[in-house]
Amino acid sequence: MRAGLASRDFWRSSWRDLWLHLIDASRAALELEIAQRRLFLWLPVAAGAGVILYFAADREPSLAYAALIAAAAVILAIALRRRPVAFGAALTAAAIACGFPSATLRSALLAALVLDRPQVLKFTGTIEEMYLRRQGARFILRVSEA
Repeated sequence: MRAGLASRDFWRSSWRDLWLHLIDASRAALELEIAQRRLFLWLPVAAGAGVILYFAADREPSLAYAALIAAAAVILAIALRRRPVAFGAALTAAAIACGFPSATLRSALLAALVLDRPQVLKFTGTIEEMYLRRQGARFILRVSEA
């Protein structure tokens, strides 16, 4: 019984020591990135993480809400620019928050009409692209008159 308690205390202290070592190593790595002025290179990675979050969303997110959150994150980063560690975290959050609405905006700009069911329509236009597939053909049409 006594050996089990000692073992549990050993693992608890080992995990705590490991966690403290991880925090110290992270802080040292962040300070090195700041000192060598390489922190800026991580901003596109963080923005890409925001785009990945967009693709992980269950439904199409609102562009207005995404832009509002991005603006708030940028304002927070500007407000914390005098505190290096907090600024680094806020800047990362701002880059992630800016990547999300950029993907939302791109999706909104490229949105095209998709027919949800077969329909009989009459219109005039030109075929821009045609893809032959096993199930049939896929056309991209530029409609000039509906």
